[in-house]
Amino acid sequence: MYFETHYRPVALLPNKPTNELEMIQFIMSGGVRPQYGEATTPKFLTHRKPMSERPPVPLALAQQVELQMNYLTQFFETTKFLENKANFYRQFKIPKRKGGFRTITAPCESLKQMQSLQKMFIEDTLKVLPHNASHAYTKQRGIKTNAEVHQDSRYFLNIDMKDFFPSHSPEFVKQQLLKITPLLYFPEYVTLLIELAEFEGGLPQGTPLSPLLTNLCCVELDYNLTTKLYHYYNQRTDHKAMIHYTRYADDCTFSSVHHFKAHEVVELVKEVLEDSHYPYTIHPEKTKFTTHKGKNRVTGLKINAENQITVGYEEKRKLKSDIHNVLRDIEEQNYPKKEVITQLVGWLAFLHDIEPGYYQFLCNKYANSNSLIDTFNQILRKY
Repeated sequence: MYFETHYRPVALLPNKPTNELEMIQFIMSGGVRPQYGEATTPKFLTHRKPMSERPPVPLALAQQVELQMNYLTQFFETTKFLENKANFYRQFKIPKRKGGFRTITAPCESLKQMQSLQKMFIEDTLKVLPHNASHAYTKQRGIKTNAEVHQDSRYFLNIDMKDFFPSHSPEFVKQQLLKITPLLYFPEYVTLLIELAEFEGGLPQGTPLSPLLTNLCCVELDYNLTTKLYHYYNQRTDHKAMIHYTRYADDCTFSSVHHFKAHEVVELVKEVLEDSHYPYTIHPEKTKFTTHKGKNRVTGLKINAENQITVGYEEKRKLKSDIHNVLRDIEEQNYPKKEVITQLVGWLAFLHDIEPGYYQFLCNKYANSNSLIDTFNQILRKY
């Protein structure tokens, strides 16, 4: 099976499906809520259309791919990259939000530039995109758009894939990439691309190319899950278990307005993983089923009882306290460390994106309606 891929068309459909066709489009798009407007032709279904036969080679792309292959070959020869990849990476650990550490494998500048060049070539020239259910490492998408898909839901199931990046062996990456047009036309380029991206038998976390490749490897997985969920919904006699699915890297979220049997969805995911021989395994300790009344989290964000997306009550309480303490210390000429203010600016920028209304409330309270981000940036310039 091959997958057609191209830039995601804009489909202007109602916020909620009103008939079977719109429902199918809604599910196959990963539950993405498009803009309001006039209805268009059902282009959702052509974004990741499975094809039983390999289509003809697009000759117009061959010259551009050959140029990139020359760049890669020259890079490998002049830098001796393939002989000693370890010299091109620097590894370090960063703390995880819930404890423990995450290993980051950062490429040197020359390798980073080449990986970024190939990433842009795949996205902008070959026009290859992840499945609509994917929200990580994708232009104009992120944790907020991921949460918006589930905003009207009341029941949530979170499934985490264990050792996600290291699970992508060179053999598996090549197998998956050669199912996607137009990459399937150029196996030699795919081989060079994997040589550029692979490190110690997997895809390293911390490079510009690895996130894109993991998303492309999951195109078939995302398609199969959305299809299975549609059939799961269609087989329900009460027709109340329409389940939305999104994936943010290794974090899969399933939700519904109505209660559904979480263990059935978990088994459905396991079935898809086993049938297609994917290298992913479910992390049992991170599998959680919650409701809108409980401590539900969709990629770190909370959807409260009023179906509003928030950063969370405790986070906002702490942020408010930090702002008060820092401004008080500055007024008393007891300047805090630069790292404290830098971290505060980052949190305020995050809040401005997720909850602009509450951010404005803090600006009115602490900065006389001026921007708190600008206020603290001006303070940072004095250091």
